[in-house]
Amino acid sequence: MALKRVVAYNAANTADAAVKIKDTMVAAGWVLHDDQAAASKYYILTSTGEAADQMKVYAEINWNTANKILMYGYVHWNATAHTGTIKLGSAPYVFISADDDGAFWLWVYCDKNGTAIISKVGTVYRAVYMQAITPFWTVKGKLASGATTGANSVITLGAGEADNFKTGVTYQIVGVGTEGRELVAVNAVDTGANTITVDNLAVDYAANSVVGQVPWPWTLSVHDIHTYVLTRASTGTTAEGSNSVVVTTMLTNTYTDPDAVGDQQYTLWPVIFQDRAYGTLGYSKGNVLVACVGASYEDSIGITKQDSGTATSGTATTLTDTNKAWTINEFADKAIVLTAGAGGGDVRKIVSNTATEITIDVAFSATPDVTSEYAVYDEVWRHFYFGSTTKARAFREV
Repeated sequence: MALKRVVAYNAANTADAAVKIKDTMVAAGWVLHDDQAAASKYYILTSTGEAADQMKVYAEINWNTANKILMYGYVHWNATAHTGTIKLGSAPYVFISADDDGAFWLWVYCDKNGTAIISKVGTVYRAVYMQAITPFWTVKGKLASGATTGANSVITLGAGEADNFKTGVTYQIVGVGTEGRELVAVNAVDTGANTITVDNLAVDYAANSVVGQVPWPWTLSVHDIHTYVLTRASTGTTAEGSNSVVVTTMLTNTYTDPDAVGDQQYTLWPVIFQDRAYGTLGYSKGNVLVACVGASYEDSIGITKQDSGTATSGTATTLTDTNKAWTINEFADKAIVLTAGAGGGDVRKIVSNTATEITIDVAFSATPDVTSEYAVYDEVWRHFYFGSTTKARAFREV
């Protein structure tokens, strides 16, 4: 599924914003798993990632607290009992500000690898986002059949999945249902039989449970203040309700200030996720990056400019530049930014192009005319600043 976005949506109130968030996630490919809007003011949505190769995450969008929309994650959720197993996130932190009785601004950036939600109430911006990180290690296997409690338990994995496991190394196993999770040390590996033997299992694990370095890759963040993961320091079905992960970056903000380095090019780089007890887990590869110093609130940051110019005319969903001779559809799925004039500030996804005309997915805020300057980029990211340079984040808009 393609990235879906809601840009500067003027939500009528908190309930309206919650519906908009849910609808955007569904449009991006998330599945509405438990609709408790009427009874308890929350939705549960689930995803297995863009490639459908991850363990499920169950995301809760909850607006039962005054003037807030909270977000939580779960390893498993029972839609009949309306209960979750292994909760990710704690109430004081994982929320965006909202207004139960009045309008406020909302941004949502979403695909099946993650969802970022940003609000602006008055002059205050706040963000919460869930994403599947990219592990630095690819050691992971799915249980081909159930594994039973006890010492020296033999776990059968899919074809070839035992090959990268090593004896004497500790991994994490996560249940596909309500089993929970625990650490297991590998005593033996049989690549021919696709099995690993682990020192002990505290509980039975059903088929399709996953074992590996980072078996459940989902994280839940608020700006960069608190980030939660399925930490390896925990076992059983207990919640991950403490600040379980340190977030670091490849570079410091100071060294990426375009003014300081004598250039006007912004720099974006991945977020690194590091478990306090067990070291670095992985990095962000999806829809959120660390933003540099120098950008302002809601600035758009283009990646790899393809072309630029000034429009000669336009409609609600097209921009024409008769001075161009583009190749047909060379800009399909790229981004156009109106940098000045009518519609200035608009960022839109390009659906198609002719030799002189670009067609977009969502109508411009104003019809382009001869005052409209534009640029075409491979990607465009929206920068938000949350009170200090260490809390700046950029979210992919197109």
